[in-house]
Order: sequence, then C-alpha cells, then structure tokens
Amino acid sequence: MNNPTLGAERAKLVTKRAAQWLLESGIQQPCGAVARYYRCDTQKMQPVSTEITAYAAATLVYLHRLTGMSGVWKQACAPAAT
Repeated sequence: MNNPTLGAERAKLVTKRAAQWLLESGIQQPCGAVARYYRCDTQKMQPVSTEITAYAAATLVYLHRLTGMSGVWKQACAPAAT
C-alpha cells in the first residue's frame, strides 16, 4: 500500500539535498557565476557560463520556494549582485 505522506516527505528530503548540493558543491563561484561542468579526470571546474548561471539562478529561486532555505535565496540573487 502506498503512503502519500511518505512520498511527500521523501520529495522534501530530495529537494533539500539538491539545494544543499548546489550550495556546497563549488559549482557556483562566490560572485554567483556557475561553471559549465566539473571534470572528474582533472578535478577542475570548467569556465563559467552566463547561460548555465541563468539556469542555476532560476533553479535556486524554485528550490527556495519549495524549501524556504534562506541560503538558497542568497545564492539565487548572487549573480545579480555583481
């Protein structure tokens, strides 16, 4: 039997983990710009991209709306502040 409450709780947990990863992974620089991708073989971020930065900012705004995490909102606004 499926429990909708457990499904909703799991979705909240996964959403918070995704937000936390974006905040802690290093993919976003302190200035708010976001790297294109991370190369595991060289252990380096690739150059930043305005397109990827815009996608990341939109995603962070959405994640903030879902989670209410203040750090997510701060990082979503970071590209606009520079």
